[in-house]
Amino acid sequence: MIDFQKLGYDAFKSNEYSNSILYFKIYANECETNKFLNYYNISINYLKLKEYKNALDNIKISIKINPNWYKSWLLLGNILKKLNLVDKASIAYHRCGELSYFTNELNQNIKELKINDNKSTFFNNFTNNPKILNKLNNNDIKKKILDNQYNPMIVFKDKDIQDIMKLMYQDYFKK
Repeated sequence: MIDFQKLGYDAFKSNEYSNSILYFKIYANECETNKFLNYYNISINYLKLKEYKNALDNIKISIKINPNWYKSWLLLGNILKKLNLVDKASIAYHRCGELSYFTNELNQNIKELKINDNKSTFFNNFTNNPKILNKLNNNDIKKKILDNQYNPMIVFKDKDIQDIMKLMYQDYFKK
């Protein structure tokens, strides 16, 4: 008999993710125990292929079959993070921690979510003016602002930030 699970693992190790998916799907239809693990493995392969929707669909099946396996929740958090679903990723990461423990990696993932969420909220709540948003979404400008957020006097020294402040001032008085 062909061991499709072993073929799936071997294909994964050889970076043959599409083949690995195929083998794990076949094995998922054949096996009766630990089916959740096959869907977890399928999901990891889709994640490697950057097919996040398919990864999400399969990890949901894994969790539905076994909602108490922490690794599925961790993978769900990673997928949701890739999809920019920050709130849902945070919930998944916290569930993972509840089922096992909060490792340094898990705590770092949660911390990164909070930082990225604060950045997006910080930069997108100023205005609807496309000129200002375009400048605020420039990575160099973001870095300058965040690096100097506790030093408001920087606006008097940095031309880029002065330009943004000028645009904001003009935008404010248009209303």
